Amino acid sequence: MKHKKTHQWMVEAQAAEAFDVFSTDKNELIFYHYRLFEETNNYNFASLYCFVFSHTSYIQLGIYLDEETSFTEAQKICDNIYFTRIQYLH
Repeated sequence: MKHKKTHQWMVEAQAAEAFDVFSTDKNELIFYHYRLFEETNNYNFASLYCFVFSHTSYIQLGIYLDEETSFTEAQKICDNIYFTRIQYLH
């Protein structure tokens, strides 16, 4: 796949506390995601950061979970992202 290295900057820039790091190729796209436990204003929450890379661009999605049990649903959202080709006429 020609764009194999397009997500290398994300691998290098992800948070040190990231876990469940996952990367796969599907339908000529690279799917990359990782999880974090974060704290803000003394409130702890789980998060899932998803990235889908094509050969020309990418989509980034951050999902914050109130309950750990929602992780499966969040992962399904990430795994079903796709690009459409839209042509603009000028």
